[in-house]
Amino acid sequence: MGIIKLRASALDAFAYCPRKFYYASFTSLTPIGSHAMALGTAVHAGLASFWQAKLDRVSKPTFDHALAARDALEKEVETRIYDGLDRDRASARAIFMTNWYSIQHEQSQDMPAAVEVALSYEIIPDVIVTGHPDLILEDDSDPARSRLVVVDHKVKKVAFSQRQADRLLQLTAYAVFLGLGWLKTPLRGSIDEMDCRVDNLVHGPMDQTFRIPTEPGQEGQLRAGQPRLVELKTRRGAADVATLKDFLRDVQSRGEKQEHYAAKVTPLCQSCSYRLACAEGKAYLRHRNLPLLADLERLPVAA
Repeated sequence: MGIIKLRASALDAFAYCPRKFYYASFTSLTPIGSHAMALGTAVHAGLASFWQAKLDRVSKPTFDHALAARDALEKEVETRIYDGLDRDRASARAIFMTNWYSIQHEQSQDMPAAVEVALSYEIIPDVIVTGHPDLILEDDSDPARSRLVVVDHKVKKVAFSQRQADRLLQLTAYAVFLGLGWLKTPLRGSIDEMDCRVDNLVHGPMDQTFRIPTEPGQEGQLRAGQPRLVELKTRRGAADVATLKDFLRDVQSRGEKQEHYAAKVTPLCQSCSYRLACAEGKAYLRHRNLPLLADLERLPVAA
């Protein structure tokens, strides 16, 4: 068997549905876009613009980063098939959320070391994992630990739990990229623990979050449910690296054959990016009388 290359951002899909992991990792299928995907892509771009400006020590109006989110959305829509996307609403939400986040963090003491940098590592023999950590921070508060903190932004309708943050294989892979479990430094010795963080930007039900009251005296104020940031600190160590390696060995033993990745048919099929390529997913949607748009039926189907 040859070398397998996996994306860190796809690793956690396996727990929800092995077939989705297969499609994302071993095929060239074009995933169908969704409102959530569009918003997440745009806001990530806006936050990257904000932190890159901090890294470069460039002073920009906060709104510039929101415009970067809008531009990213336009590019995303042009390059991906979307299922009923209202781009004007998605753009307005992305601009608002990025602007809101940037204002909240203009006085942040976090010191970025790198933003959206491309990294990869051969975590086990013949299995290479690649990825783009959203943010890498410098932290010299504890000389006994690695000075790097890896941060992943999650744009979600509901808040992430601490348990979810602690189990993210994506974060473990990023920590390994940065030296966890293998790198030795002259001053600190081996890096056997690394701090990580999930910055969960929770937007809630969108129509409630972004509705502006018109009652006298309340113009311009947001209703309850406005965006909030939940920072979930988590740590990665030897046990987490072992869990990741066991997972990668399992994938390696399965190989790249679709039949080794069973579909997990659940209500999540309705929003799955690969729902029209998956026979089980299509059957589930038809059984529930959910529409399959004719223009999306032309998507390539996995062998």
